[in-house]
Amino acid sequence: MQKSFFSILIAVPGYKMRLEGMLLQEEFNTNWESLARDFQNIIDACTGILENSSLKSFLRYILHTGNFINAGGYAGNAVGFKVNSLTKLMDTKANKPRVTLLHYLVQEAESEHKQVLLFADDLVDTLTAAARLSIDALTSELNQLAASVNQIDKQLENASTNVQESFEKFVKIAKKDVKKLKDLLDKILKLKKTIIQHFCENDKSFKIEEFLGIFKSFCEKVQQCRQENAQRKLQEEKAEKRRKEREALIALKKKAPEKYAPEDDDVCIVDKLLGDIKKGGFKLRHSSSVKRKVSTKKERSTTAKSRVLSTSSGGSLQSVPELPSTNTN
Repeated sequence: MQKSFFSILIAVPGYKMRLEGMLLQEEFNTNWESLARDFQNIIDACTGILENSSLKSFLRYILHTGNFINAGGYAGNAVGFKVNSLTKLMDTKANKPRVTLLHYLVQEAESEHKQVLLFADDLVDTLTAAARLSIDALTSELNQLAASVNQIDKQLENASTNVQESFEKFVKIAKKDVKKLKDLLDKILKLKKTIIQHFCENDKSFKIEEFLGIFKSFCEKVQQCRQENAQRKLQEEKAEKRRKEREALIALKKKAPEKYAPEDDDVCIVDKLLGDIKKGGFKLRHSSSVKRKVSTKKERSTTAKSRVLSTSSGGSLQSVPELPSTNTN
Protein backbone atom coordinates (compact mmCIF):
# COMPACT_ATOMS: atom_id res chain seq x y z
CA MET A 1 0.00 0.00 0.00
CA GLN A 2 2.78 2.42 0.92
CA LYS A 3 4.78 1.56 -2.17
CA SER A 4 1.80 2.17 -4.41
CA PHE A 5 1.16 5.52 -2.73
CA PHE A 6 4.71 6.74 -3.26
CA SER A 7 4.69 5.41 -6.80
CA ILE A 8 1.62 7.47 -7.62
CA LEU A 9 3.10 10.49 -5.82
CA ILE A 10 6.33 10.35 -7.79
CA ALA A 11 4.37 10.07 -10.99
CA VAL A 12 2.71 13.46 -10.34
CA PRO A 13 4.45 16.16 -12.46
CA GLY A 14 6.54 18.49 -10.28
CA TYR A 15 5.44 16.82 -7.01
CA LYS A 16 8.56 18.00 -5.13
CA MET A 17 8.02 21.63 -6.09
CA ARG A 18 4.35 21.30 -5.25
CA LEU A 19 5.17 20.09 -1.74
CA GLU A 20 7.75 22.82 -1.15
CA GLY A 21 5.38 25.48 -2.49
CA MET A 22 2.46 24.30 -0.34
CA LEU A 23 4.67 24.22 2.75
CA LEU A 24 5.99 27.73 2.07
CA GLN A 25 2.52 29.02 1.35
CA GLU A 26 1.30 27.62 4.67
CA GLU A 27 4.11 29.12 6.80
CA PHE A 28 4.79 32.37 4.94
CA ASN A 29 2.16 34.60 6.55
CA THR A 30 3.10 33.55 10.08
CA ASN A 31 6.80 34.16 9.50
CA TRP A 32 6.19 37.46 7.73
CA GLU A 33 3.95 38.82 10.49
CA SER A 34 6.49 37.86 13.15
CA LEU A 35 9.37 39.57 11.33
CA ALA A 36 7.33 42.66 10.51
CA ARG A 37 6.27 43.02 14.17
CA ASP A 38 9.84 42.62 15.43
CA PHE A 39 11.25 45.11 12.92
CA GLN A 40 8.56 47.65 13.80
CA ASN A 41 9.26 47.27 17.53
CA ILE A 42 12.92 48.11 16.98
CA ILE A 43 12.00 51.09 14.78
CA ASP A 44 9.55 52.42 17.38
CA ALA A 45 12.08 52.01 20.19
CA CYS A 46 14.86 53.79 18.33
CA THR A 47 12.57 56.57 17.16
CA GLY A 48 11.23 57.04 20.70
CA ILE A 49 14.73 57.44 22.14
CA LEU A 50 15.69 59.96 19.47
CA GLU A 51 12.50 62.03 19.57
CA ASN A 52 11.14 61.84 23.13
CA SER A 53 11.38 65.35 24.58
CA SER A 54 11.09 64.37 28.25
CA LEU A 55 13.99 61.92 27.85
CA LYS A 56 16.15 64.66 26.36
CA SER A 57 15.31 66.96 29.28
CA PHE A 58 16.20 64.35 31.88
CA LEU A 59 19.45 63.44 30.13
CA ARG A 60 20.33 67.12 30.10
CA TYR A 61 19.57 67.27 33.82
CA ILE A 62 21.90 64.32 34.41
CA LEU A 63 24.66 66.07 32.44
CA HIS A 64 24.33 69.29 34.49
CA THR A 65 24.37 67.35 37.75
CA GLY A 66 27.48 65.45 36.68
CA ASN A 67 29.25 68.68 35.77
CA PHE A 68 28.35 70.13 39.17
CA ILE A 69 29.68 67.08 41.01
CA ASN A 70 32.87 66.99 38.94
CA ALA A 71 33.44 70.75 38.99
CA GLY A 72 37.13 71.58 39.16
CA GLY A 73 38.17 68.15 37.93
CA TYR A 74 39.09 66.74 34.53
CA ALA A 75 35.53 65.44 34.06
CA GLY A 76 33.88 68.82 34.69
CA ASN A 77 32.31 71.01 31.99
CA ALA A 78 31.50 67.96 29.84
CA VAL A 79 29.30 68.38 26.78
CA GLY A 80 28.01 64.79 26.94
CA PHE A 81 28.44 61.34 28.46
CA LYS A 82 28.47 57.73 27.34
CA VAL A 83 25.19 55.85 27.29
CA ASN A 84 26.56 53.06 29.47
CA SER A 85 27.05 55.67 32.23
CA LEU A 86 23.30 55.48 32.84
CA THR A 87 23.77 52.04 34.40
CA LYS A 88 26.13 53.50 37.04
CA LEU A 89 23.68 56.03 38.50
CA MET A 90 22.32 53.39 40.88
CA ASP A 91 25.84 52.57 42.06
CA THR A 92 26.50 56.03 43.50
CA LYS A 93 25.17 55.92 47.07
CA ALA A 94 23.87 58.88 49.08
CA ASN A 95 24.29 59.54 52.80
CA LYS A 96 20.82 58.13 53.43
CA PRO A 97 20.18 54.37 53.48
CA ARG A 98 18.87 52.88 50.22
CA VAL A 99 19.19 56.21 48.41
CA THR A 100 21.30 56.58 45.26
CA LEU A 101 22.17 59.37 42.87
CA LEU A 102 19.34 58.31 40.58
CA HIS A 103 16.87 58.61 43.48
CA TYR A 104 18.05 62.17 44.01
CA LEU A 105 17.88 63.05 40.31
CA VAL A 106 14.34 61.65 40.02
CA GLN A 107 13.24 63.50 43.16
CA GLU A 108 14.66 66.85 42.05
CA ALA A 109 13.39 66.49 38.49
CA GLU A 110 9.90 65.56 39.68
CA SER A 111 9.78 68.47 42.13
CA GLU A 112 10.68 70.96 39.40
CA HIS A 113 8.68 69.53 36.49
CA LYS A 114 6.76 66.24 36.66
CA GLN A 115 6.56 66.02 32.85
CA VAL A 116 10.30 65.31 32.72
CA LEU A 117 9.76 61.71 33.85
CA LEU A 118 7.05 60.79 31.35
CA PHE A 119 9.57 59.07 29.08
CA ALA A 120 9.84 56.10 31.48
CA ASP A 121 6.18 55.19 31.08
CA ASP A 122 6.11 56.04 27.37
CA LEU A 123 9.11 53.96 26.32
CA VAL A 124 9.41 51.03 28.74
CA ASP A 125 6.93 48.71 26.96
CA THR A 126 8.39 49.27 23.51
CA LEU A 127 11.95 48.94 24.80
CA THR A 128 11.07 45.70 26.61
CA ALA A 129 9.77 44.18 23.37
CA ALA A 130 12.71 45.44 21.27
CA ALA A 131 15.62 44.77 23.65
CA ARG A 132 15.16 40.99 23.45
CA LEU A 133 15.61 40.98 19.66
CA SER A 134 18.80 40.50 17.67
CA ILE A 135 19.30 42.28 14.35
CA ASP A 136 21.61 39.55 13.10
CA ALA A 137 19.08 36.81 13.86
CA LEU A 138 16.22 38.75 12.25
CA THR A 139 18.33 39.44 9.16
CA SER A 140 19.12 35.75 8.86
CA GLU A 141 15.43 34.82 9.07
CA LEU A 142 14.57 37.42 6.43
CA ASN A 143 17.26 36.15 4.05
CA GLN A 144 16.06 32.57 4.50
CA LEU A 145 12.46 33.56 3.77
CA ALA A 146 13.49 35.54 0.69
CA ALA A 147 15.61 32.63 -0.56
CA SER A 148 12.66 30.23 -0.26
CA VAL A 149 10.43 32.55 -2.29
CA ASN A 150 13.09 33.07 -4.97
CA GLN A 151 13.64 29.32 -5.23
CA ILE A 152 9.96 28.67 -5.88
CA ASP A 153 9.89 31.53 -8.39
CA LYS A 154 12.77 30.04 -10.40
CA GLN A 155 11.25 26.56 -10.35
CA LEU A 156 8.01 27.94 -11.76
CA GLU A 157 9.81 29.00 -14.96
CA ASN A 158 10.24 25.36 -16.01
CA ALA A 159 7.09 24.01 -14.37
CA SER A 160 3.91 22.94 -16.07
CA THR A 161 1.09 25.35 -16.69
CA ASN A 162 -1.01 23.74 -13.97
CA VAL A 163 1.73 24.23 -11.38
CA GLN A 164 2.37 27.81 -12.50
CA GLU A 165 -1.29 28.67 -12.10
CA SER A 166 -1.28 27.18 -8.57
CA PHE A 167 1.63 29.24 -7.22
CA GLU A 168 2.10 32.20 -9.53
CA LYS A 169 -0.22 34.52 -7.58
CA PHE A 170 1.25 33.51 -4.21
CA VAL A 171 4.84 34.09 -5.34
CA LYS A 172 3.98 37.54 -6.71
CA ILE A 173 2.44 38.65 -3.43
CA ALA A 174 5.20 37.03 -1.37
CA LYS A 175 7.93 38.90 -3.27
CA LYS A 176 6.20 42.22 -2.50
CA ASP A 177 5.91 41.31 1.17
CA VAL A 178 9.59 40.38 1.34
CA LYS A 179 10.40 43.75 -0.23
CA LYS A 180 8.46 45.44 2.60
CA LEU A 181 10.50 43.56 5.20
CA LYS A 182 13.73 44.60 3.50
CA ASP A 183 12.58 48.22 3.56
CA LEU A 184 11.97 47.93 7.31
CA LEU A 185 15.45 46.47 7.80
CA ASP A 186 17.00 49.30 5.77
CA LYS A 187 15.17 51.79 7.97
CA ILE A 188 16.59 50.13 11.08
CA LEU A 189 20.13 50.34 9.67
CA LYS A 190 19.66 54.04 8.94
CA LEU A 191 18.37 54.61 12.48
CA LYS A 192 21.41 52.75 13.77
CA LYS A 193 23.74 55.20 12.01
CA THR A 194 21.73 58.14 13.31
CA ILE A 195 21.94 56.83 16.89
CA ILE A 196 25.69 56.29 16.60
CA GLN A 197 26.18 59.89 15.47
CA HIS A 198 23.69 61.32 17.96
CA PHE A 199 25.16 59.60 21.02
CA CYS A 200 28.79 59.59 19.75
CA GLU A 201 29.10 55.81 19.96
CA ASN A 202 31.78 53.64 18.40
CA ASP A 203 30.62 52.44 14.98
CA LYS A 204 32.59 49.17 15.13
CA SER A 205 31.58 47.99 18.60
CA PHE A 206 28.03 49.40 18.68
CA LYS A 207 25.19 46.87 18.97
CA ILE A 208 21.68 48.17 18.81
CA GLU A 209 20.25 45.43 21.06
CA GLU A 210 22.70 46.36 23.85
CA PHE A 211 21.84 50.03 23.37
CA LEU A 212 18.11 49.34 23.68
CA GLY A 213 18.76 47.09 26.70
CA ILE A 214 20.54 49.93 28.53
CA PHE A 215 17.62 52.30 28.02
CA LYS A 216 15.11 49.60 28.99
CA SER A 217 16.92 49.07 32.29
CA PHE A 218 17.25 52.83 32.76
CA CYS A 219 13.49 53.41 32.32
CA GLU A 220 12.68 50.58 34.74
CA LYS A 221 15.04 52.01 37.37
CA VAL A 222 13.55 55.47 36.99
CA GLN A 223 10.10 54.00 37.66
CA GLN A 224 11.50 52.10 40.65
CA CYS A 225 13.16 55.21 42.10
CA ARG A 226 9.97 57.22 41.68
CA GLN A 227 7.96 54.62 43.62
CA GLU A 228 10.59 54.31 46.36
CA ASN A 229 10.79 58.09 46.71
CA ALA A 230 7.03 58.29 47.16
CA GLN A 231 7.09 55.54 49.82
CA ARG A 232 9.99 57.14 51.66
CA LYS A 233 8.28 60.55 51.59
CA LEU A 234 5.15 59.02 53.10
CA GLN A 235 7.18 57.33 55.86
CA GLU A 236 9.03 60.57 56.62
CA GLU A 237 5.74 62.47 56.86
CA LYS A 238 4.36 59.90 59.31
CA ALA A 239 7.54 60.03 61.38
CA GLU A 240 7.45 63.83 61.44
CA LYS A 241 3.81 63.76 62.51
CA ARG A 242 4.60 61.37 65.39
CA ARG A 243 7.53 63.56 66.46
CA LYS A 244 5.37 66.68 66.58
CA GLU A 245 2.67 64.86 68.55
CA ARG A 246 5.28 63.62 71.02
CA GLU A 247 6.77 67.10 71.45
CA ALA A 248 3.30 68.59 71.94
CA LEU A 249 2.50 66.01 74.63
CA ILE A 250 5.78 66.71 76.44
CA ALA A 251 5.01 70.45 76.38
CA LEU A 252 1.54 69.86 77.85
CA LYS A 253 2.98 67.66 80.61
CA LYS A 254 5.39 70.43 81.57
CA LYS A 255 2.58 72.97 81.78
CA ALA A 256 0.18 70.75 83.78
CA PRO A 257 2.08 67.84 85.35
CA GLU A 258 -0.79 66.95 87.75
CA LYS A 259 -3.20 66.48 84.89
CA TYR A 260 -0.88 64.11 83.03
CA ALA A 261 0.51 62.26 86.07
CA PRO A 262 0.57 58.48 85.52
CA GLU A 263 -2.06 56.40 87.29
CA ASP A 264 -1.20 53.54 89.67
CA ASP A 265 -2.06 50.98 87.05
CA ASP A 266 0.43 52.52 84.64
CA VAL A 267 3.33 52.36 87.15
CA CYS A 268 5.63 49.35 87.01
CA ILE A 269 5.11 47.02 89.99
CA VAL A 270 8.86 46.59 90.56
CA ASP A 271 9.41 50.36 90.57
CA LYS A 272 6.55 50.76 93.08
CA LEU A 273 7.98 48.11 95.43
CA LEU A 274 11.46 49.61 95.29
CA GLY A 275 10.00 53.00 96.10
CA ASP A 276 8.16 51.66 99.17
CA ILE A 277 11.32 49.95 100.44
CA LYS A 278 13.31 53.16 100.12
CA LYS A 279 10.64 55.09 102.04
CA GLY A 280 10.58 52.44 104.81
CA GLY A 281 6.92 51.72 104.35
CA PHE A 282 7.40 48.11 103.34
CA LYS A 283 8.05 45.27 105.89
CA LEU A 284 9.40 41.92 104.90
CA ARG A 285 7.16 39.03 105.96
CA HIS A 286 7.96 35.36 106.37
CA SER A 287 6.02 33.02 104.25
CA SER A 288 3.95 30.15 105.67
CA SER A 289 6.63 27.61 104.70
CA VAL A 290 9.22 29.49 106.77
CA LYS A 291 6.86 29.47 109.81
CA ARG A 292 6.38 25.71 109.51
CA LYS A 293 10.12 25.16 109.47
CA VAL A 294 10.61 27.25 112.67
CA SER A 295 7.84 25.39 114.58
CA THR A 296 9.27 22.01 113.55
CA LYS A 297 12.69 22.97 114.92
CA LYS A 298 11.13 23.98 118.28
CA GLU A 299 9.26 20.65 118.61
CA ARG A 300 12.44 18.67 117.92
CA SER A 301 14.37 20.66 120.58
CA THR A 302 11.67 20.03 123.26
CA THR A 303 11.59 16.27 122.56
CA ALA A 304 15.37 16.03 122.93
CA LYS A 305 15.27 17.80 126.32
CA SER A 306 12.61 15.42 127.60
CA ARG A 307 14.66 12.35 126.70
CA VAL A 308 17.76 13.69 128.49
CA LEU A 309 15.84 14.35 131.75
CA SER A 310 14.15 10.94 131.76
CA THR A 311 17.48 9.15 131.43
CA SER A 312 19.08 11.02 134.34
CA SER A 313 16.18 10.09 136.72
CA GLY A 314 16.80 6.31 136.63
CA GLY A 315 15.16 5.31 133.44
CA SER A 316 11.57 5.98 134.52
CA LEU A 317 9.66 8.14 132.17
CA GLN A 318 8.30 11.24 133.78
CA SER A 319 6.65 14.16 132.22
CA VAL A 320 8.73 17.23 132.59
CA PRO A 321 6.94 20.50 132.36
CA GLU A 322 8.31 22.91 129.81
CA LEU A 323 10.23 25.72 131.45
CA PRO A 324 9.06 29.17 130.64
CA SER A 325 11.40 31.18 128.59
CA THR A 326 13.13 34.07 130.32
CA ASN A 327 14.35 37.20 128.64
CA THR A 328 17.81 38.33 129.69
CA ASN A 329 18.73 41.84 129.11
